[in-house]
Amino acid sequence: MRKEFLLALLAFTALASALLLGHAGFRPSPHSAEAALLSDVRKLLGSDADAEASFGGGVAVSGDSAIVGASTEDGGGARAGAAYVTGLGGGPFAPTPFGDVNCDGIVDPVDAAFILQFSAGLLGALPCAWVTDVSGDGSTNPLDAALILQFAAGIIPSLGVGPFTLRAEPVSQTVEEGSLTSIDIVAENVANLGAFQFTLSYDPSVTILQTLEEGSFLGSSGRAVVCLRSTVVDGEAEIVCTSLGSEPPGPEGSGVLATVTYYALTRGSSPQLLTDPILADIAAVPLLPIVTQDGVIDVTAPGT
Repeated sequence: MRKEFLLALLAFTALASALLLGHAGFRPSPHSAEAALLSDVRKLLGSDADAEASFGGGVAVSGDSAIVGASTEDGGGARAGAAYVTGLGGGPFAPTPFGDVNCDGIVDPVDAAFILQFSAGLLGALPCAWVTDVSGDGSTNPLDAALILQFAAGIIPSLGVGPFTLRAEPVSQTVEEGSLTSIDIVAENVANLGAFQFTLSYDPSVTILQTLEEGSFLGSSGRAVVCLRSTVVDGEAEIVCTSLGSEPPGPEGSGVLATVTYYALTRGSSPQLLTDPILADIAAVPLLPIVTQDGVIDVTAPGT
């Protein structure tokens, strides 16, 4: 529920900000029909373009990119011509900036407006579709628009910095019936970490959760840490922790967020599945995308 609220809040922020742009911000590219397959990324004019020079006039294709000549383009004079460097059909193609949805070379609120129109079904395609999933969740949606707006406002320094990893350590272990064992939940590749949340699922018929304790990483930079009371219901455990204040910065790198201790009840396999992960910096800006790596605990008979 907390995650859905966070995503809804981000989506609302994106929508409200985009509406402030006025109708011009919601106007699609005049070539949006063609842009589904062929999107202009950069326009080249001859440095000495003169009238009747007919610069361009051919096509060259290599992989997912192409140069398309326009012999009658008159940007440098009547029929001076031009060539367009393009991306074909969705492969990543530099120099399109990540988040530059309308392919104009700038990441700004207009790009967020394009995504909101696409998500609402008002646009059938996006010009530079391969740079729109800035959240890394596998789809283009209002969350991407929210992140673009935050980037344009200077709230977050960059787009697509991750992925950030949340994993079980060790990934696999074998223990005997009647013994205690533990796993760590580790965050990797984070910067200025200010809060985290995740749900850990396991098989309660094989392993019985004994304790779920916060790790030392979140407070390792000297920040005060507060955790909500962990909930454990029907083989699912949730932990939510945050740190307080605007100083000092949060930790960076990798470290243990939480440690889970189990009692090995009976023979079998108990998958350790991480779901609903949230990592955020000290300003509550989500660290995205997040990649999770699950684990497993195998319980065997004593002496085997």
